[in-house]
Amino acid sequence: MTPRVIAALLLGALATSAPVARADGPGDPEEVRAGELLREANAAGTYTFCAKPKKPMLPRHAELCPLADEIEACGGFAKACSDRQDPTPPAWIETLARLLLPIAPFLLWGVLVVIVLAIAVPIVLALMRARRELRSKREKVATNAADVLEVQPLPALTVDDAEAALRAADEHARRGDGLRAVSLYLAASLVALERRGAVRRAKHRTNGEYVRSCADPDARPALREVVREVDRATYGKQVPSSEVVARVAERATRIVRQAATAATVVTTLLAALVLTGCDGLGGTGTDDPAGDQLPVDLLGRAGYRIERLGRSVSSLPMPDEEEGEEPRVAEILLVDSERVALEDESRAHLLRWVEHGGTLVLLGDASTWPDELGATVDGAAQRALSIVRVTESDDGTTDTLGGARLARAHGLAWKDARVVAWAGKAPFAAIRRKKEGVVLGIASHDLFTNVGVSRPANAAALFALVDHAVHATASEDETTDEATLRDERSKVRLRVARPEDGIPPPSSPFASLLRAGLGTGSFHALAAAVVLFLAFGIRHARPRPERAPARRAFTEHVEATGAFYERAGTFAHALAAYGAFVEARLRDRAPRGVAPATFLAHRAGVPEEEARALLDRALAAKPEDEPRGDELATIRALRDLYAKTQVAGGPVPDGGRGTT
Repeated sequence: MTPRVIAALLLGALATSAPVARADGPGDPEEVRAGELLREANAAGTYTFCAKPKKPMLPRHAELCPLADEIEACGGFAKACSDRQDPTPPAWIETLARLLLPIAPFLLWGVLVVIVLAIAVPIVLALMRARRELRSKREKVATNAADVLEVQPLPALTVDDAEAALRAADEHARRGDGLRAVSLYLAASLVALERRGAVRRAKHRTNGEYVRSCADPDARPALREVVREVDRATYGKQVPSSEVVARVAERATRIVRQAATAATVVTTLLAALVLTGCDGLGGTGTDDPAGDQLPVDLLGRAGYRIERLGRSVSSLPMPDEEEGEEPRVAEILLVDSERVALEDESRAHLLRWVEHGGTLVLLGDASTWPDELGATVDGAAQRALSIVRVTESDDGTTDTLGGARLARAHGLAWKDARVVAWAGKAPFAAIRRKKEGVVLGIASHDLFTNVGVSRPANAAALFALVDHAVHATASEDETTDEATLRDERSKVRLRVARPEDGIPPPSSPFASLLRAGLGTGSFHALAAAVVLFLAFGIRHARPRPERAPARRAFTEHVEATGAFYERAGTFAHALAAYGAFVEARLRDRAPRGVAPATFLAHRAGVPEEEARALLDRALAAKPEDEPRGDELATIRALRDLYAKTQVAGGPVPDGGRGTT
């Protein structure tokens, strides 16, 4: 037997294994119905993937380009496909990559070193420049101190632009004119606060009144510091140093740009909401050729109860569970394995869900399916598609629906599965029972894309494939009539998984960071936050009110002065000071014409000679005299006599005019 004969026999065997498709034309009822639904969806929707497809064209879009010329009124997508560049890199790029592969680690370290230098060198240069400028400012302030004091501060009412005042103040600070600089900083702060309604500038107001009347509690401490330095420079005749000017500049800049920063943040948030409101926050994405908006729309118009899954696949409740008194409505889950990335936890839960009675429609390359299903890729497929109908023909036999075209030739090999669709001679879709559930596997997701379903024959093929899953869920019969099938569509809920539904939710926020590979970075950020808090956060804590220190009595000051005199050994000075104090008090209290010694002797009840001797000794002492040793005794004796004058009464001699 020749090889040609063997090949012919093999092809004949393959041909007999696939059902023969009926020659369906434009008059096929299902295709006509699908075309009507397609026109209704295009008329009611805002699908722009054909006229203005999404740019740039991604690889998943380019995979659908073989269908571009087979779809009516899809010139925009066809032009985008023809204009796209060949993604295959030139041969010289591959050669260069092979040559650079051995030295790639060294190149990586070199790039890291360059990045570190690019960051560190400007910082070091900036610090050195700042130190030079600071040294220069100090020299200018020391040299021109006299000239600076002669400059009069700028009145705050003459400034109307806060930012311009800040720039002028910075210029004066660079020239070493500290007094004019701090005055301008204060003027800029007041202008900014007035525009925010925190203060009201007026000619009769002082700087202190501005601070006390400031209605902004956050800006009041900074304004108080600016005012303190300005008053100290203006009225205290103290030349502001470069550190003082820098501190005032920092406070004034914070006051002026506080409102601007808040306005910028609000504007940025509003702009982000406006820019992302249509597409970024759950937009329609109808310009995506590989999207699934049009297939979902068509399935809903065809009578299917279709909705988004709206939850993670890993959190699906089991089909045999009951909610309340009535059993759960039968559901079909449609998962596009090329669009929905199923993680291990989601794969395991999905298989358990099927085994407990769930019906799964799995689209995409068979290599992306769970390994437990046992499906593999068959490379002998073609783009022409034929599908076994669920409904019976007029003569009671099962026929096929043809006319559909795939963008890519995909097939599958699946043991113990019942084939329901063929791509050329290779199985394209098959149904397999897994314990109590059913899995409908489709070797490609081309029919579940906006471009792929835009052909009426493709839309009818999609309906026919989904009907197999609906029929397997609602009935055990292999065939049924059209009326029964429509009734089954309305009873079964078809839920479509979104791309993010394949990711199981994290058990905690920290688990989500770990899953994203940010665990080490989170620990570093936590350590850095603790260090920053210890370095800066404690300083910015709310100040605790301190109790005002109790005022000391005058006697304590006197005792402290005496202790100081004793420590310094200035006994003569203490005696002279106390003697002058006693004489002044006696003259104030004695009647006119009565000598202080006489008044002291009369009130203290001692001989006048004794009182006069003590008072004369005290008055004769000089601060610069050498101590004689009797100073403390004289002070005590004079104190005792003077104390008696405070409580003693009676007549006082009036110097020859009688007594009082």
